[in-house]
Amino acid sequence: MYDWIEFIICHGEGLTPEIVKQETRKGEIVYARQLIMYFSVLNDVGTYKWIGEQLGGKDHATIIHAVKVINNYRDTDKTKKAKIDYYEKMIDKIKGLNKQGELVKTLVRPLEKEISELEARCINLTLQIAFVKTKLPENVDNSK
Repeated sequence: MYDWIEFIICHGEGLTPEIVKQETRKGEIVYARQLIMYFSVLNDVGTYKWIGEQLGGKDHATIIHAVKVINNYRDTDKTKKAKIDYYEKMIDKIKGLNKQGELVKTLVRPLEKEISELEARCINLTLQIAFVKTKLPENVDNSK
């Protein structure tokens, strides 16, 4: 899920993941990084330490600060709130698709096993037919 969050935020902010991970204090990069931290925490994609590592080695205090900053923007800045809400909807859609994908995988797994068993039976039958053909007398027409 982290990869999707990073992709959505970076694309929406016109940045690349490499730029967001750089050691810089440029406002637009810091904001994007904070959004990624915020949505990563909100969606429980990993520990604060893990999230920080994904973003260039930030520590847990930076993650906590980012969550506070984004919550503050939601409360005080209508423009940023609208964009944050948009990102949240996009991430929720991806989460929904992921859940559907997991459901499909759950439904398909038993079918994969059944198909595998059928393939094994076909191979076994093919070998048996080949063996029987080798035991038939040469003057018998076995094409019928």
